[in-house]
Amino acid sequence: MRLLRPGAFLVTCSCSYHLSAELFRRMLWDAARDVRRTVRLVARGQQGRDHPILLGLTESEYLKCCVLQIL
Repeated sequence: MRLLRPGAFLVTCSCSYHLSAELFRRMLWDAARDVRRTVRLVARGQQGRDHPILLGLTESEYLKCCVLQIL
């Protein structure tokens, strides 16, 4: 984030079930705050239909993606 110019986009993903989607976004916000940057969440994604998320099995929601714009 520190190296990107204002207006640039950052695509970042995680495939760890140890990191929830909420914690992933919070980590990105903390990282932006650490480098004194404002970021906008442009899009977020998750795994496709071939990797189903099973209710009650949080480990099945492991793929997360965020597209951020550096402001």
